[in-house]
Formats: sequence, C-alpha cells, structure tokens
Amino acid sequence: MAQQTVNVVDALNERILMADEKIRAAEARLLEVEAPIGRNALSAGGNTLLGFVVIGCGLLFVLVAIVSSKPFPAILAVVSLVYGGSRIAAAKERDAEMQRLREEASDVRRAVDKAKAERARLLEERREFLLGEEHRLRNQAPAPAVPQVAVVAAIAPPVAPDDTMECPRCAETIKARAKVCRYCGHELVVLAPTGG
Repeated sequence: MAQQTVNVVDALNERILMADEKIRAAEARLLEVEAPIGRNALSAGGNTLLGFVVIGCGLLFVLVAIVSSKPFPAILAVVSLVYGGSRIAAAKERDAEMQRLREEASDVRRAVDKAKAERARLLEERREFLLGEEHRLRNQAPAPAVPQVAVVAAIAPPVAPDDTMECPRCAETIKARAKVCRYCGHELVVLAPTGG
C-alpha cells in the first residue's frame, strides 16, 4: 500500500513539473511577443505623425506651385505627398502587426493562466491525496500490540500475608498468582526463586 502511495505522489509530482515547464515556456514566449509591441507602437505613432506632417508640407508646395507657376514646388509637392502617404501606409502595416502581436500575447497569457491553474489544481490534488492517506493511516486499526511482559523479579516478590502483590505498572494490589493485572492489563511473569 505504501508503494502505491509513493507511485501516486510521484506521478502527481511529475505532472506538476510538466506544468512548471509549460508555464516557463509560455512566459518566455510572452516576453518574446510583448517586446516588439512597445517598439512598434512608438514606430507606428512616429510614422503616422511624420506622414501627416509631410503631406501637409506637400499641400503647401501644391499651393506654392499654383501661385508661382514654377515646376520645382510642384515636384516637391508630388514627392512630399507620395512620401507622406508611404509613411501613413507603413504606420497602418505596423498597426496591423501590433494588433496581431497583441492577439498572440493575449493567447499566450491565457496559456500561462491555464498552465498556472493546472499546476494549482495538481498541487491541491496532491495535498488532498496526502491528507487522505494521513487520515486513512491514522484511522487504520492499530496492529496488534506486542504483549508487554514484565519480569516482576528474579525472585518472586514478597507475598503479602493475604496472598497479594503490587502490580509493577499501575501499583494496584492484585493476587500473587495473577498472570495479568485486572486493572491495567499488564502481563506478569513471575519467576520462581531458584534454589541455592
């Protein structure tokens, strides 16, 4: 029975270690996924702002080109509008990538939470099992006690005039020929005096 208990506890400990490995792997993946999110957020915001500023400059160049009727402001206007549009498009691509990373991070967080919940459940299962085993062992019928045999004396104790003696365990007065004390159940062995 003890070996079966050890096997169950070993199996639970192995499953707990596996849950710990899942948690470590998921947390490492979460760090990998979350690191680029911050970088992309700054980059996407910067690209959007830059795009709108450059487009605004491009519109100013369009006005200058219309008023001055010169080709150079018109060329600057076209370049500014194209470059501003590309910065805004890049920001949108980064936003889409950030959204994908946020969703992946959310999935990984759920996996971490699930693994932690599984680990907590396994720890509780192991605790309950061990408490049950402890309770079972405490309530198990005790093994028959080995009778305690006391050697009262190498020589029989002095017998009182009324043929009684004192129990060495509980000190109650019992009959000298008694083999077991009627008060405490102590087994008595009285050795007869050897001749000499």
